[in-house]
Amino acid sequence: KGVSVGQQSSVVLKRNLIYNCGMGVGVKDSLSYAYIDQNTFYNNDYAVVCFEKNYKSGGGNAEVINSILANSVISPLFVDELSTLTVSWSLSDTEEIQGNENLLEDPLFMDTDIMNFQLLPESPCINGGNPESPPDPDGSVADMGAYVVFDTLQPDYGIVITEINYRSDTLMDSGDWIELYNNSDVSVDLSGWIFMDSGDDNRYAIAEGISLDPE
Repeated sequence: KGVSVGQQSSVVLKRNLIYNCGMGVGVKDSLSYAYIDQNTFYNNDYAVVCFEKNYKSGGGNAEVINSILANSVISPLFVDELSTLTVSWSLSDTEEIQGNENLLEDPLFMDTDIMNFQLLPESPCINGGNPESPPDPDGSVADMGAYVVFDTLQPDYGIVITEINYRSDTLMDSGDWIELYNNSDVSVDLSGWIFMDSGDDNRYAIAEGISLDPE
């Protein structure tokens, strides 16, 4: 779970980006409640789940509003017969969600491959939230989803490209490759790092669990 709500607790979850979880938010057992406002969920098996975890403990309860539930692997939502879950003024791009003013459309993120979840200017999520919700900082109607600012200034991890090989001679073709060197004092997790060229559609993502130790 990205966020787990239980033990009869009540939470307000606002303006979060929750990515690549089994459950984006799991609300379990009776008297547990989550108010989920202006959050962005992406590539989770389920974005929001309300369920009974412990036998005879009753189900969880949640309200979702002004949120984006995108690229759900199985389904945006799951609610068992002992739980309640309402969704309004929210968007899904995989299946229709019942509720007031929900949309089945593409949220139009800038570039999910590099974790840029800013919204394109033509996104239906911009000013697409409940008009009665508090306005966004610029005074406009609430957007759907978290307010994401993509930082192109990445921290210095100490990773250096020390060798590049491409266009090998046909008689000694070792393929195209690069050599990375860790110039820091700590191991660096490379999971999800992406190599790309100016064509924008030629990308290679390093697999999860790959790290580079210093020498």
